[in-house]
Amino acid sequence: ADEEAHDDPLRADGTPRAMPPPCQRHLPLAAVPVVCGGILGVFLTRRAMFRCMCEDDYHGCRAKSGDGDGMVLTTTAFEKHCGMWASKNWRTSVSVSCSGEPRPVKIGVWLNEVGIDVARGKG
Repeated sequence: ADEEAHDDPLRADGTPRAMPPPCQRHLPLAAVPVVCGGILGVFLTRRAMFRCMCEDDYHGCRAKSGDGDGMVLTTTAFEKHCGMWASKNWRTSVSVSCSGEPRPVKIGVWLNEVGIDVARGKG
């Protein structure tokens, strides 16, 4: 699946991207909605990187998300950008928004469930 599949196919370059809808718990997707420290983002599964979607009152990455590739960060850089640098473990500080779940699922748990291996030390 394409990491832009959830987005409006008529979205003009420079127009902010849409957040993907909550995913199904055990379904691997190319673009997964996440939250870290209250900041929204999109995990780009194939690249093992995050596109930040924070609002204007933070760094305004969502508004810039349609410019080229948007604000795409490594796993560690996204965690720091979201103010969670003290955690030093993005697998537990980042959570995936899954439909039908009462709470977001830690991304490390989700990655294991869907069988995606992200090399340790990447980021």
